[in-house]
Amino acid sequence: MQTPLLDPDVADSAPVDPVLTSYGERHLVTYLRLLDAEADGADWKEVARIVLHIDPDREPSRSQCV
Repeated sequence: MQTPLLDPDVADSAPVDPVLTSYGERHLVTYLRLLDAEADGADWKEVARIVLHIDPDREPSRSQCV
């Protein structure tokens, strides 16, 4: 397993494989940060900016969870 990066950029879409992929391994810290933000009730726009490096005002559809 690769060492997870602390603050990697994210792709437009993540793999949907039933097993942990190399992309998932690289983004484990990102996933944990998203879970923490959800548990804390953080504003999704702030989370998009800080965790995902996406400006929700410039890219609203890319910054929202589906």
